[in-house]
Amino acid sequence: MAYKKHPREITDQQFSTGTTIDGSRIDDAMSDAVDRFNDVPRSDIATRWTQMQYVMGFSKPNPNPYVPIGTQPFLPIMNEDIFTLNPPPEVIQNPWRIKACDMIDVQPAQAAANCQYAWTVPIHFSNPVIVDSIHVFLTKDNATDTTAPTAAIVEYNGPFAYGATAPPGSSTGENSEDLSIVMHVDSPFAPEERSQNDVEVVRNRFQINRENFTQIPWPSYATSTNAGGSAWTDMLPAQYPGGGPAGSAIILDDLNVPIHANARVRLAMVIPPLSLTFGTRVNNTWSSSVATWGAAYYTMVLTVLEEIV
Repeated sequence: MAYKKHPREITDQQFSTGTTIDGSRIDDAMSDAVDRFNDVPRSDIATRWTQMQYVMGFSKPNPNPYVPIGTQPFLPIMNEDIFTLNPPPEVIQNPWRIKACDMIDVQPAQAAANCQYAWTVPIHFSNPVIVDSIHVFLTKDNATDTTAPTAAIVEYNGPFAYGATAPPGSSTGENSEDLSIVMHVDSPFAPEERSQNDVEVVRNRFQINRENFTQIPWPSYATSTNAGGSAWTDMLPAQYPGGGPAGSAIILDDLNVPIHANARVRLAMVIPPLSLTFGTRVNNTWSSSVATWGAAYYTMVLTVLEEIV
């Protein structure tokens, strides 16, 4: 249930052992009851909720998967760059951006060699809400064409499998377990201190490829026909060279997590370290791209229930 100030809705008068019971207090209580029953609030009859979706998405801005791009909107979960200052600061407010993200054989404290990256979206709720579900989609192309000019269009091709140096207990080509979904709420007393965040929802160490969604190929111009028997197309170019849709859908339903009023909720998706650029440990190769954030088109959907009174 959403937060409420107190359970005494009819009157603030409370009669119990050890308190005075006099005529004026009884009269006040009866007057409060009459006023409320003469104008019954809607919340006394039925508590109603409306569903609201917050949709967030990101695709890398370069159509060529073999050209490096910036990390936007992903940032390292550790504020490591600040240690390169000369002289380094004596106090760091937030050395870590995310809590509760966990990946096999990844030691974030080793900074660049194992630094995970996080895409975080903050949302402020003025009124109490209930988080109903979190859906995360990793959408990729399903074509194998590597020749020009269509190779540049097949940009989202992450296999979500371990590379040549798989972590202990895993083997090369095995489905990776290196994605974290975290929802945390800022502390009302220290909203800018990440260490004080309350972790409300987290999912770690699951095989991404076990969450694949159904793959339905796009209609082919050469073979699809309408009722009249002639070839047709519903988009230009007639046949998308990236192939049919593919990817994974991480579905977290029926969460029923209450969020208090004036809360700042942070929804984060944490991906593994860079596959080729940082360090020498290449145990989280998602893609043939030069960056793990180029493996898919990312979408997050946060569904909340807002109270109507």
